[in-house]
Amino acid sequence: MADTASFEPVAVEARYPAPRAGIDPDPAKGWLRRVWPLVAARRGLLLGSLALALVALGAQVAAPAVLAAAIDSSLVDGSAPLGPFVVTLIVLGVARGLFAGAYRYGLALMALRIETDLRATLYRHLTTLSFGFYDRVQSGQIISRANSDIRSVQMVLAFAPLMGLSILMFVLAFVIMLRIDVPLTLLAVAPLPFVYLLGVRLRNQIFPLSWITQA
Repeated sequence: MADTASFEPVAVEARYPAPRAGIDPDPAKGWLRRVWPLVAARRGLLLGSLALALVALGAQVAAPAVLAAAIDSSLVDGSAPLGPFVVTLIVLGVARGLFAGAYRYGLALMALRIETDLRATLYRHLTTLSFGFYDRVQSGQIISRANSDIRSVQMVLAFAPLMGLSILMFVLAFVIMLRIDVPLTLLAVAPLPFVYLLGVRLRNQIFPLSWITQA
């Protein structure tokens, strides 16, 4: 008779720490409010990344102002040397690159850790379901929806702050451009409504197709 002692189940140490929080059990709430406890558990990483992003944004917005001052003071009037402006632009460029890389890394790390928490929470929930549930539901559908839905949440958490910062940068740039030349600013932003309408039309065509492929 073969020795079956080696086949006895043993405890396996988890490779990743347990989730710091759980999902809100109230199904009446939206997905963001239900996931928010997991986001709040990573608020230090989120707030730190946003602070770095604001510094990078400030460096990016300040660079054109420094360039304009260099042109006016050094090239047009000749009242100031060009060297300090060049050094300032280099410092701003390096600072923007470092802080932008740091905040993007922080946001990606936060989103991936929340994705890990979601997968661990989902797995723990699936292990509590009855055998009858798995008789009624296809396992492939569970795996497909688990991967696609959790990845969608991860992408929103990673890219939504980036979109917010892009909107903030657009507003700041728009205000600065208006202070310089109003007609030229309006001419520069004139194509934006058409770009928006084209993007909405493309989204209305692509989004339903993505749901059909996942069905």
